[in-house]
Amino acid sequence: MQAHPRVEKSGHCRILVADKVDYKPSLGTIGIIEEGGRDVNVLVVRSTKVTADVFDSLQGLKLAGVKVANCPGANADAVAELTWGLILACDRGIVEQTGELKEGKWRKGKHSGRSRGLKGRKMGIIGFGRIGREVAARARGFGMSLVVWNRSPLKHVEEDVLVGCLFAKTCCKLQGKQMGNVIDEDALLSAMDKKNIRAGLDVFQHEPALAEANFSSKLAAHPSVVCTHHIGAATTQAQAAVGQLVVEIVKEFDRTGEVLHAVK
Repeated sequence: MQAHPRVEKSGHCRILVADKVDYKPSLGTIGIIEEGGRDVNVLVVRSTKVTADVFDSLQGLKLAGVKVANCPGANADAVAELTWGLILACDRGIVEQTGELKEGKWRKGKHSGRSRGLKGRKMGIIGFGRIGREVAARARGFGMSLVVWNRSPLKHVEEDVLVGCLFAKTCCKLQGKQMGNVIDEDALLSAMDKKNIRAGLDVFQHEPALAEANFSSKLAAHPSVVCTHHIGAATTQAQAAVGQLVVEIVKEFDRTGEVLHAVK
């Protein structure tokens, strides 16, 4: 399938339009520009680093005047759902039991009574933004109480949520630069060995940049860990919601010159 890109002038911007799309995930931003044209005002990327070379190559973008927008909250439900999938898998030993059954091993006695259950237990949430609040909403369905930490003052917090941060000192570093850095991985490994803690993880500190690659991690290999490939937001519902919000952002910029959800 061949790509036939063209640049169209509409309202406040010139947009690169493709009647047909040639799916090339390894092409990179510069490759897209070289194939599609340079006279554009809107650049949409997903998990792609936009370097100074990109701005140099795009005649319609100037580094000093670029406004960046994101899609806040569009994937919050998907991430919260996976969070609870990992929590339940940890508590009920779902992954371990699935592996044993696939190997033809029936071990009901081994797993009976190992799960504590969730009702009545207290959940700590680090970061109480859109995703944190969706996780909290589902916690109430399990009859859990909540303790949350947030780096900025919280508004409109429900009465059954206790705000604090002391609980986070056990095995977490609140660095906030990258999601993988929220957890002190060495401390978590030690806690799992010494305190019988289980962990469900979707993010790691040193993840491969490619979609397919070899991956070595002490955390991922630990028997007390249930983990996934950083796919918390990768549901079709979430991707559709993000795509719709991208269209709304571009349309509003085209119509008024204003950027919705601009990153400050």
